[in-house]
Amino acid sequence: MDDNCKIIVHPKHEHPLQFYKWTKSSGEVGISCQGCMFPLTSFPAILEYNWYRCVQGCEYYLHKKCADLKDQPQIHHPLHPRHPLTLHFDIPNGKRALICTFCVRIQFSGFFYSCCNSHCDFHLDIICCTIRRFASYKGLLLEECEFYLHVKCSQIPHEMHLHQFHPQHQLYLLQKSSVGPEELCCSACRKRIEGGFVLHCSECHFNLDILCVFLEPTMRFDGHEHPLMHFEKIYSDDVLCVLCNSPCHRDSFRCIACNFNIHSQCLSLPTKVDYYDHIHPLTLVSSFKKEEYCDVCEIRRDPDCGVYLCEDCPFVAHFECVYPMYKSTTQAEASSSRKLEDESDTSITKYKDINEEGDNLTVEEDMTVTANEVDSADYSILLQLDLQITELGKVVKQLIIKKRHGEELTEKIEELHGRHADIEGLLERLTQVL
Repeated sequence: MDDNCKIIVHPKHEHPLQFYKWTKSSGEVGISCQGCMFPLTSFPAILEYNWYRCVQGCEYYLHKKCADLKDQPQIHHPLHPRHPLTLHFDIPNGKRALICTFCVRIQFSGFFYSCCNSHCDFHLDIICCTIRRFASYKGLLLEECEFYLHVKCSQIPHEMHLHQFHPQHQLYLLQKSSVGPEELCCSACRKRIEGGFVLHCSECHFNLDILCVFLEPTMRFDGHEHPLMHFEKIYSDDVLCVLCNSPCHRDSFRCIACNFNIHSQCLSLPTKVDYYDHIHPLTLVSSFKKEEYCDVCEIRRDPDCGVYLCEDCPFVAHFECVYPMYKSTTQAEASSSRKLEDESDTSITKYKDINEEGDNLTVEEDMTVTANEVDSADYSILLQLDLQITELGKVVKQLIIKKRHGEELTEKIEELHGRHADIEGLLERLTQVL
């Protein structure tokens, strides 16, 4: 029988549904499936966009994959092995919406699976429930970044050994509610865990949210033995930069296992620096309690934050006052905030297989690029140029002073010449009188 002539009866709809095969000329753009609530032509979990449509013209549509779920009214899912899950076509009476336990997506209508045990309150939307069957696809170009995370989430093992963030103990994928009633925070980004699942260490109460599980090292830093992970934002005040000793709220690098943290703008700070207006070299320290004011800008400073300090005399200065290329934490956070706001305007992110032709840079090769190779060389060159420009300015100033002195000397010489001429005139007149 031709698929295009196939007609089914679905328990959710009163009329028969006819099968339609997707073609480039299909006009069902912007119409959503009543099962998963995704557009007909963008069901993320599959490579085909075939669907069923009401033969009576009710504008009722179902993806083929969603319609076929009626043949699986009850399933056993690895995310909830204790009880079977039952398929539902409507939100239960008395509830306005359901929240998927895995992805925390709010669902006001559509199909979903729920635990048959009323005490569990466990629900999975169609995407999260079926995605595990399609996790083997590679090279997918996915425009739903949230769905891309669903794909990776479905590949998280139930037990994780030697995770780079917590190598000393084993981590277990658990429902958040089974860990305890208290609020959980991710030990990596320090954000409150809002999802339904968490990677948990029962020995030391280490927790990872689902997003942070996939973070990879992005750079090596000469000042630390382990590779560092980049974080756009950290949701805590107790993660302090090892150099400036201020909170790493935005744009920072971390070694979670060692609690080593550093701002991106602090990576290139030299431990010692020569300041043109001070005779001794200055040393970087993470805090200094004694002097309350910066000796360069004469503004009150935070004694708990890092400074450049002279070890031979009482001279202390802000990083930005001595090292012109350095941005203060406040400036850097403001810049980072603007960057994040700009990025948030773009809601679609595309992901490609890492083995795609032309993408030959591996993680190991990328990690060989150190912070000093990327930033310090440029900063050092710019600093030297800045110092040379400053010195040149001082030379020009001295030349101007000398020029002014020379002009004054010329005026005095001319004045002396005039007086000499007057004296000679007086002497000549005196000679004539005598």
